[in-house]
Amino acid sequence: MGNQDLSYKEFFSEAKNVEDLIKGYVDRTFVSKLDFSTLERCNSDFVRKESGERHDDMIWRLKYKKDWLYIYLILEFQSNVDYSMPVRIMSYMAELWLSLLNNSNTEYAKSHKIPPILPIVLYNGVEDWNVALNVSDILLEKTVNNVKVEYYLIDELHPEKNRKNALEEGIFNAVTALIQIERTKGADNLSDVLKEISKKLDTKEKLKNFKTFIRFLRRFLSTKFNQDIKDFNNMEEAIAMTYDFAEIERKKGEEKGKIEGKIEGKIEGKIEGKIETLTQLTKEGFITLQQAAERMNLSVDKFQELASSYGLM
Repeated sequence: MGNQDLSYKEFFSEAKNVEDLIKGYVDRTFVSKLDFSTLERCNSDFVRKESGERHDDMIWRLKYKKDWLYIYLILEFQSNVDYSMPVRIMSYMAELWLSLLNNSNTEYAKSHKIPPILPIVLYNGVEDWNVALNVSDILLEKTVNNVKVEYYLIDELHPEKNRKNALEEGIFNAVTALIQIERTKGADNLSDVLKEISKKLDTKEKLKNFKTFIRFLRRFLSTKFNQDIKDFNNMEEAIAMTYDFAEIERKKGEEKGKIEGKIEGKIEGKIEGKIETLTQLTKEGFITLQQAAERMNLSVDKFQELASSYGLM
C-alpha cells in the first residue's frame, strides 16, 4: 500500500472528516436527516474475497431516522479508471449484507432484513472518470434483470463531475483543505494555498480537527516532492517547507532549460551543416535540388526555404 493510501486511510479513520465529506459532497435530501453524533466505524470482519484484502476500516454507520445507514467509503487512487466499478460496488455491498445476515448477534440475522448502504467512491486520478455510476447502465438487456445499484462519486480533480462541491459553496473544513491541495500543481502555488488555509484556522476547535490533516499533509509533501519529511506540528512549518521545495523546483527548471537548449542547439547545428553540404553539392552539379530535398525528407520548396533561412541560397 502506497504512502498516499495510508495517509488517506488514516485521515478518514476520523469521524469528523467522514462527516465533513458527506455534508460537503453528498447531494442527497436524506443527509439533513442523518444523526452524525452516532457516526461510528464498523469492526466487521468483512473481507474482499477475491484478494483477501480487508476493507472494514472504510465502513462506517450512523443513524438515519431510527435505523442504521452504512457508509461504504472506497478510496480509488489508480492511474487508470476502473470500468468494473459498478459490479465491484454490487459485490462489496452483497458481501457486507451477507456478513451482517450471517452474524447471529445482529438484528438483521433475526429480522432477515438488510440495512441501506451508501457507497462512496473518492477518486483523485488525472484521467476523466467516465464510468457508469449505476450497474443498470451497463446491463445489455434491462428487461431480464432490472437491477439498480448506484454508487456516489466524489472526483477530486474534476469537480464538474460532482453533484455537490463544498469548495464552491465556501465550506471550509479539513476535507475541503485536503481536496484543495490535491488540485494544486507546483510548490509555488501550494505555498499560496497553504497560506490561505492557515488564515482560516482561526479557532482552537478548527485546529483540533486539523490534526489528521497535518499528518496527511506531511505524507502528501513527502510523496509529491520525494523527500523524507520529519513530523511538523503546524501550518507555518509546512509553508516554510514548500518555499524550500519551490526553490528546488526553480533550480531544476533552470537546469532542464539549459540542457534542452544545448540539445536543441546541437540538433540545429547538425541540420544546418547537412543542408549547407547538400546545397553546395547542388551548386557544383553533383546532385539535383530534388535529390538534395529527398535526402532531408523534405519537399523542394521546404528545402529551399530552410536553405534560404540559413543564408545558403
